[in-house]
Amino acid sequence: MYAFVAFLSFSGLMILFFNGSKYKDQYREDRPITGPMLTGVGSGFLSGLLGVAGGYLGTIVMQKNMRPAAVRKFLGGVLLLLAVRMIQKMLL
Repeated sequence: MYAFVAFLSFSGLMILFFNGSKYKDQYREDRPITGPMLTGVGSGFLSGLLGVAGGYLGTIVMQKNMRPAAVRKFLGGVLLLLAVRMIQKMLL
């Protein structure tokens, strides 16, 4: 359960504070792809548990009516709020 709370917290903080990298378009063929693939599989599995597909569709709907920055702040805040609520329930 603590790992799930850590994942929620990490995801919320990434949504709120990560702006991308100036090196994101630089692909290096000399590095093995196994690590990034396993990371993607793990995070995809965990995010599937969170029901991100519904969140993704909600984001598409919200972006038609809201600015992307506002949507990011909203979703990041929701993830952090969920993490805090889960920690509260575990401590009681």
